[in-house]
Amino acid sequence: MMIYIVIREVKQMEEADYPAVALVACGLAGIVMSLDVEGKRYGIDRIVAIDTSDRALNAFRNANQKIMIGERAAGKPKTAEQVRKLAGKHQSTIQQALDGMQLVIIVGGAAGFAGGTLATLVAEFAQRNGSLVLALVSWPFPYEPRQRRRQALITLGSLIKHANSVLLTRQIYRAFVV
Repeated sequence: MMIYIVIREVKQMEEADYPAVALVACGLAGIVMSLDVEGKRYGIDRIVAIDTSDRALNAFRNANQKIMIGERAAGKPKTAEQVRKLAGKHQSTIQQALDGMQLVIIVGGAAGFAGGTLATLVAEFAQRNGSLVLALVSWPFPYEPRQRRRQALITLGSLIKHANSVLLTRQIYRAFVV
């Protein structure tokens, strides 16, 4: 009897009862972590990939929208400040990608200048839009230089200010060639 009532209630729900969800993959690590995600299968309305590398963006086939930060000819940014400056030029594009989303899930690597900085910016924009923000970031490999761990701590500190929840995971162990 109880199962029937629950099924009936679920069938009566309209799509409007569900929050609009966006998954935003930031940087190469975020893209790699999200490669197998199929939006409709998991109830994700929009998948957005943001990176400074067009090769990484092109590898992410499930993205509804791909945002290239910077220009290929200019090369990869070498500091978080350079990424922030380049991303500022794409602020309206990023904000449009987040419009209407009640839940924004940000996936990225905490140690990368691109992924970490972009994840923080996306969290800021999503928070301003009134979205619930969940960030899933990976910690650097143990053998990586200390500079990467320092950058990861900076990223985590920034994300904690702008995300409702931050989940830290170990680095992904997946072969990915760009």
